[in-house]
This record gives sequence, C-alpha cells and structure tokens, in this order.
Amino acid sequence: MATKGSENASDELIEIKCSVCAGKNITREAEKYCVECQDYYCIPCTDMHKAFPAMRGHKLLDKSEFRTKRTLTSLPIYPTERCPIHKAKLLDIFCENHDEVLCATCVAINH
Repeated sequence: MATKGSENASDELIEIKCSVCAGKNITREAEKYCVECQDYYCIPCTDMHKAFPAMRGHKLLDKSEFRTKRTLTSLPIYPTERCPIHKAKLLDIFCENHDEVLCATCVAINH
C-alpha cells in the first residue's frame, strides 16, 4: 500500500514518521530529531529546518541516535535552555562553586 508523499512506502515499514509531513497527511520516514523543537524530520523537512537562521544552532540527532528503545519512550536529555545574556548559547555547564548553570561564554568571562 503506497502512501502520499512516499514512493512505494508502507506505513508498516516506517518506524517513526516525520512530524511536519504527518501534519500534512504525508507519510515520510523521519531521519532526524530536533532536540529543541522536539520533532522528527525527514530529509526535505530537515533541509527546511536548517534554512531558518533561528534554527541553525539546534541539535539534530541522526536516526541511529533516536531509534533506541530509550529515546522512543522518552525524550533525549540534552541542554535546550538558552542563556539569557548570550542568546545563541545553551546553558550547558554547571558550576558547583556557585551552584548555577551557565553557558560556555559566561564561564569564560565570569569564572
């Protein structure tokens, strides 16, 4: 049974569907997962995702990284919160001395 948007593909063969395409009733297999958006993307939608400047810094996982049983049942644990001072940086470093989470730029400047 072929589905719209895929050539000779079957729903039974697609493990995880592209979130964007699914919203348009198109069935395509997801090849990437965006940690910040928490959505799955096929290759054409990944290309569109990368085209927007605000999304270029997003962490995209390959299919091999999100297909494990753990990530299918829960979201991957990666830093997603942005620094309020350095908007392009993720809060990804914990300072034990000051008991706070910082971006790499804040650490370089203040610690």
